[in-house]
Amino acid sequence: MASGLSSLLTCMAVCAVLAGCAGCTEERTVAGPPPPPPPPPPQLGYSDGFPAWSPDGRTVAYVSAETDSNQINIRAYIRLVDVGTYDTTTILRDDQMFVFDLAWSPDGHWLLLSTEVGIFKMLATGDSLTLLKVGEFHVSASWSSVSNRIFFGINGGSEGGIYSMQPDGSNLQRWTYPASGVMQCPYVFPDSDTLVVQSYDANGDYCIALYYPHDVLLEEVLACGLPLVAHPRPAPDQRSVFFVGFDTAQEIQRIYNLKREFGVSTPLTGATSQNPFSVSPDGNYIVYHDAARTRGLQIISIRTGQVFQLTRKDGQSVH
Repeated sequence: MASGLSSLLTCMAVCAVLAGCAGCTEERTVAGPPPPPPPPPPQLGYSDGFPAWSPDGRTVAYVSAETDSNQINIRAYIRLVDVGTYDTTTILRDDQMFVFDLAWSPDGHWLLLSTEVGIFKMLATGDSLTLLKVGEFHVSASWSSVSNRIFFGINGGSEGGIYSMQPDGSNLQRWTYPASGVMQCPYVFPDSDTLVVQSYDANGDYCIALYYPHDVLLEEVLACGLPLVAHPRPAPDQRSVFFVGFDTAQEIQRIYNLKREFGVSTPLTGATSQNPFSVSPDGNYIVYHDAARTRGLQIISIRTGQVFQLTRKDGQSVH
């Protein structure tokens, strides 16, 4: 009897020790290191650019790009901002086309979209988006109020040159070929079929030239030997041509005013990008991308140099 009781007590003691060890093991597992915190959400930014002033002077259409922390475009929105009230309206979300230039029809009802996949037009309400010309590197589409033709350029390759077509995409006509020299970024003068273009001289320096696409294409060179010419835009009175150039002293890009009568260009703005800009219909103001500070849109008075902020860096209006 004593031997049996002793065996039973010994067994109970061993079980208690084993149970205690199991409990210790379980406690150590529960008390392990906490899981790592989740990664922070991506930091989004906005950059407003590619502005186009409406023919009545009341509205600016522009592209507001949403970017990640590496400044890579995630998506973009085409917006309208009222110059008087700063009210902003989004009319189109762009996830695929990558719009890099905008222009208005002469009556202010339509917008032209130069994109990575071709040229589109749509109503200023964002409706009736229509593909007019498919293809890459189609740039600077603008709409003539005289002949009701749309002029545009194709950069690079055997198709490079200046073209025109009807507003429905028909009657495609080619005006220049690569053999006649590299000509880019054509833009039609107001109330004229004259085009101002970016071209190059024999040394490879930038030039600004005028082209007259009638029965034959005539050329008038305004200036050459420039370190940079991008997106030349004519003044409504046709006395000046504005363009993005390079300030070699400050090593920044600015918008310049080239007086046709004198052939001399003077800087108008501070640092900007090679984004297209737009001249107001009365010729008194320019709206452009502020690359130095806000990444939004600014308006500068051509006469006084006074600057107004039109959109903020977060893609919204200033008020």
